[in-house]
Amino acid sequence: MRSTWLLFCFLIFSASFLSPQQLGLFYEEEHGSPDGFRFDEDPVPSDAYTWEQTTDAPSFFGRSAYGAINDYVYIFCSQNATSLALAYHVPTKTWITCTPATASGFNISSTVARGKLYKMGGSGTATNATFEVFTPDANGTGTWATLTAGPSQVRGPEGSIVWDGGNYIYASSANTSSPPVGYFHRYNIDTDSWEQMAAPPIGRRYAGMAALGNYIYRIGGLGETGGDFTLCYKYDITSNTWSTIAPFPEPVNFTKWSVAASDSFVYVVGGGGGFSGYSILTKVYVYDPAANTWSIDSDLPAVRGLPVGTYIPGHRKLFFGGGNDGSSGTAFQVHCWEGIGGGEIPVELTSFSVRIENGAALLNWTTATETNNRAFIIQRSADGMVWNFLGELEGAGTTAGQTHYTYTDRAPLRGVSFYRLKQTDYDGSFSYSEVAEAEFSGVTEFRLNRNYPNPFNPGTTIEFSLPHKSDIRLAVYDITGKQVSVIVSGLTEAGWHQVQFNGSELPSGIYICRLTAGEFSAQQKLTLLK
Repeated sequence: MRSTWLLFCFLIFSASFLSPQQLGLFYEEEHGSPDGFRFDEDPVPSDAYTWEQTTDAPSFFGRSAYGAINDYVYIFCSQNATSLALAYHVPTKTWITCTPATASGFNISSTVARGKLYKMGGSGTATNATFEVFTPDANGTGTWATLTAGPSQVRGPEGSIVWDGGNYIYASSANTSSPPVGYFHRYNIDTDSWEQMAAPPIGRRYAGMAALGNYIYRIGGLGETGGDFTLCYKYDITSNTWSTIAPFPEPVNFTKWSVAASDSFVYVVGGGGGFSGYSILTKVYVYDPAANTWSIDSDLPAVRGLPVGTYIPGHRKLFFGGGNDGSSGTAFQVHCWEGIGGGEIPVELTSFSVRIENGAALLNWTTATETNNRAFIIQRSADGMVWNFLGELEGAGTTAGQTHYTYTDRAPLRGVSFYRLKQTDYDGSFSYSEVAEAEFSGVTEFRLNRNYPNPFNPGTTIEFSLPHKSDIRLAVYDITGKQVSVIVSGLTEAGWHQVQFNGSELPSGIYICRLTAGEFSAQQKLTLLK
């Protein structure tokens, strides 16, 4: 009742400053309308990303703050659930409850910068004045801190923000005059301060933005009656100037929650209002800055107005979910999808598998092509959520041929282990493979493996396994039978063991490594070659 009375007072007060047409437009833009809107599709076959429905969100959402960081897609606030806080875990396709923002609301601007999520403004007095940052932990939760509020011209519900990849977050908005007056400011992450920048030639409200290289791209938005809503602009960060780019293939309105950038392209993953005549985008559009062209990537899996549509950098996937179904502006949904298999593929991974053999986990993968591939980082997890570094293999750089890789985890976890590859490029960008898993029941026999490398100079690795805790002796002898080194002696835990032998004080020659444990005895030949 209190919120209804405040809204009534606001409308009466605003009537003296806004025309009836402007007042109605402002309210419908910010809150939606019960009038639905259906868009008749002109089907275009998918030619890149394919869509797979994933786990429904625990709550519907729309007009939300969002961002993809590492393994999670975060969703904060919603028009009908203003304190909403959710985190979607990409590897396991599961949702958890996240840490709520300090200021609740909806119509919020958000961007990810330096591994943190920045959230600004939106609808509501308290929300409008709040600029805050979310620092995630490894478990899908995190902490919030309040920053210096943005200028009033850009922190309202009509604004949007984007990180330039460096020290600044840029904010864009416009007023409700006809034609709208545009505003553009930037926030210095290091100094927690704001400054005004060159305004865009034409103002737009609820526009989407993405940053690539030295440019910020502004797509879509709301503006003057009868305006050209295919117009798109880019902002040159270096010169503080604006210029047009190729027009969008169709008129587009609300894109604030559905524009994202990958390594080289700008994606518009749906958008549009879905109410009061605001059309809905039913396709994924891709802008190529090098060619200054737009193209259709794929059809979206559902018709949604005001959805969250974004790119998940670490997994090279698209995320599409929430939004209204077009029956009304507030008929928000819980359904979500992942777009897979599209976009740039610097490394085309054709297979990735793991198997248990002789007490070790053997990982094998093959690439069809590689572009600027610096390395593969092998990660292991006991639960599929918390990942630990296991090892690293050098990539093949750039190659059009098939490349095979093998890595051995010589001490796998007992039970089920999860493995994945983190492929890293020379420019620091990275992506994750799908997850492979294997079950290890434990060591069942005494074993002494061949050392590696062999021949060696001066060091080599020796591995052995014990099915149970045992009193052992691992020693090295020369060819006359004389003991030259005792590596391990005494009570030793069950499992796989790895030790180092250094032959720097010994002459070149053939040596014998012998493992004894009770009645068990085994030996391997070592070749020291200096």
